[in-house]
Amino acid sequence: MLNFGMKGATSGPVNMRFTTFIYTVMGCGRRPGQRGVTFVELVVVLALLAIVAMIAVPQFGRFASQSRVKRAATELFQNIRLARTMAIKENRQYLIVFDTVNNRYFLGFDATGDNDLLDATDTYALCNDTDGDRLPNSNPDNNGDGVPDCVKTYRLANNYGQTVRFGTLAERRMDGAAIGAGDCNARTACFQGTDPIRITFNADGSVNETGEVYLEESDTGIAYAISLNNSAGDVDLWRWEGDADTQPAAEPYWTEVR
Repeated sequence: MLNFGMKGATSGPVNMRFTTFIYTVMGCGRRPGQRGVTFVELVVVLALLAIVAMIAVPQFGRFASQSRVKRAATELFQNIRLARTMAIKENRQYLIVFDTVNNRYFLGFDATGDNDLLDATDTYALCNDTDGDRLPNSNPDNNGDGVPDCVKTYRLANNYGQTVRFGTLAERRMDGAAIGAGDCNARTACFQGTDPIRITFNADGSVNETGEVYLEESDTGIAYAISLNNSAGDVDLWRWEGDADTQPAAEPYWTEVR
């Protein structure tokens, strides 16, 4: 036993307190029958927690990023189907129009035939119709975004976060064909050269354009795509097998999700 020159250092209450300090604070181990944890054990646990956090936090961030862009792609996939359903139900054309610059898209009936869904008579379903002609008698733009209130508008940043946008880093399409950086409107959306970029569903459920639209999470490069493959209006949802750091070296470049 250490002797610090104190009378009774090898016995008595002072020695007992010093021994307890050595064992419990300095981490020399537990005294027989002593409960609790030692300083060394506490440090080891904290170190392990730090290691786990270093591994888990980036993976959680990636999972959250994938979840956001997947939700955006899934909702767009469902809205394309909705546009087809509304065209059949109301016996008139329905459009989805893409504004890839502002990362938003519109869904509705184009009353004026100019294909942009930005006019006061454009509408989704029956909205502010007081004379029975299935068109709005009033259709203000209350939020000042240039889109009439009766048209359904989906804003990617508002719904899924600022990092979800139209686009992809993929260098291959779903069929394996190469896609350059300037192709498909800078890898955002393309439906047979339409301008504005759009999908047009007819009253019989057929579609006038085929093509694809891409959505990505810009920090990770995780991307999804929706494709229209034929005039019957069949739509598929795809997940890219690459990311911001990796281009798939071989097929499958994309995996069909739905």
